Amino acid sequence: MGAGSTMYSSQRDGGMSEMAHKVDELIQQLTRGDWRTRREACWALGALGDVRAFEPLLQRLGDGYSSVRAAACWALGALGDVRAFEPLLQRLGDDDSSVRAAACRALGALGFGAEAQLVTEGLEGKAQAVEQLRHRIAAGEEQLWRPLLAALQDPHAKRAEVSRLLGKLGDVRAFEPLLQRLGDGYSSVRVAACEALGALGDVRAVEPMLPLLEPELGFGYLVLQSAACVALAKLGCERVWEKIPRMLNSRNTVARVAACEAIGELGDARGVKLLIRRLADKKSTVRAAACRALGKLGDPRAANAIVQLTLQEKVPEVLQAAQEALERLLPAQPQG
Repeated sequence: MGAGSTMYSSQRDGGMSEMAHKVDELIQQLTRGDWRTRREACWALGALGDVRAFEPLLQRLGDGYSSVRAAACWALGALGDVRAFEPLLQRLGDDDSSVRAAACRALGALGFGAEAQLVTEGLEGKAQAVEQLRHRIAAGEEQLWRPLLAALQDPHAKRAEVSRLLGKLGDVRAFEPLLQRLGDGYSSVRVAACEALGALGDVRAVEPMLPLLEPELGFGYLVLQSAACVALAKLGCERVWEKIPRMLNSRNTVARVAACEAIGELGDARGVKLLIRRLADKKSTVRAAACRALGKLGDPRAANAIVQLTLQEKVPEVLQAAQEALERLLPAQPQG
C-alpha cells in the first residue's frame, strides 16, 4: 500500500472517529441540559442517521416537554427503523397537537401512513375507523392494540379520548386498565372511563363505580356522577333508581340529560311518567334525551305526549329525536 493510500485511510478513519464522538456527545445531551438542548440533539441525531441513537431517541418520546417529544418523533422517522412503529403510534394519542402531527409524519415516513390515519380517526370517534380497528385487532394485529393500552397510562396522552376508543372497541382486556382510570387525577378522564366501562358491559365495574354516585360539591363531580349513573344503568344496576328523581329535578342540564339516558338504559316502565314530564324541560338537550329514552322504553302511552311536543317544538334535534321515538312507539301504517 502506497503512502497516498495510507494517508487517505487514516483521514477516513479519523473522520469516522470524529463522527462517532459527535454522536456520542449528542446522545449524552438527550438526557441532560434544558429542553432546547434535548430538542436540538434529537434533530441532529435524526439528521446524522446513526443507528446507535435509536434507543435513546425512543426514551425522549416520553419527555416532559412536547417540543422534545415532537423532535424525537421526527428523528425516529428519519432513522427509518420500523421498530419505532408502536412507540410512535402511542404518540398519536399525545395531548399536544404538534407531537401528534410529528408522529403521524414519522409513521408515514416508515411506511405506516394508513395505520396512522386509522388510529387518528379512531381517537376522533369516527365510526368507520373504530369498526376497522375492532376488526383488525380481533384478527390478531396486536401492534395496533398495545400502543392504545400504553397510552392509557401515559401522563402526556389524551387519556379521555383513549378511554372512549377502548370502550368502543369492546375488547375485555381493557377492563382492568380502564378501572384504574376511575382514580385518574383529571375528572375528564374519570368521566370517559365510566363511559367506556359502561360500553364494555362487564358487571364487575358496578361496585367500583357505585361510590361515584354519592353527592359531592362542584360541577366537575356532577358531570362524573352523571356519567357513572348512565354507565351503571347500562350495566343493569337498579341502585341507580335511588338517584334518578333528584337528578331529573337538578338545576344542572347535564344531570337531567343523564337521568333521562339512565332510564332509557334501564328499560323500566316506571320511568315513563318521569320522562313525559321532561318533555316540557326548558333545555332542548333534555327534551331530546327524554324522547330518545321514551323510544327505548317502547311504551305506547308516551306517543301522545311526544306528538303534542312536535306540534310546538322548533329545535331540529328535538324534532328528530321525537320522530325516531314515534317510529318505535307507533305501529307502521299498512301500505295502500
